[in-house]
Amino acid sequence: MQNDDWSFSYSGEGNQRKAYRINFPGLYVYLVETAEYLSVRDISAAGVAVYIGSSGKEFHKQEKLEINLYLDTEPILENIEAEVVRTEEKQVSLQYVNLNKKQEYALDKLILDIQKMLIQRGKKSQE
Repeated sequence: MQNDDWSFSYSGEGNQRKAYRINFPGLYVYLVETAEYLSVRDISAAGVAVYIGSSGKEFHKQEKLEINLYLDTEPILENIEAEVVRTEEKQVSLQYVNLNKKQEYALDKLILDIQKMLIQRGKKSQE
C-alpha cells in the first residue's frame, strides 16, 4: 500500500524481507565516515535503505559503516553499526549489525510510533 506521504509492504512468500518496512518523510541516516545526511527510502527493525543521490562515497557490498538515525534535525539513535547488503544506482540497503538491547528497543519503538501516526492520519483523512 502506498500514497504520497508513506508506504508499507508485507513480507510474504518469495519476499526476502526480514521485517516490516516503512517509509516516512523526514527520516535521515547520518554517515559518520563522510559526515553526510542521506534521505531514508524505507526503514525496518532489521535495516534501512537510503537514497545516495549526490553522495561522493562509493558503497561496497559487505562494507561496515557507522550510522546515526535522525528525524528531521532530532537524533533518534546513534552509533549504529550497519553493513551494506545491496547497492543500486541511486540507493543502498544497510542491515543493522550487533545492535544492543537499547538500540533494538529504540528501533522497534520508532517503527511502532510511525505506524500509529500513519494509522491516525488515515483515520482523519477518512472522516
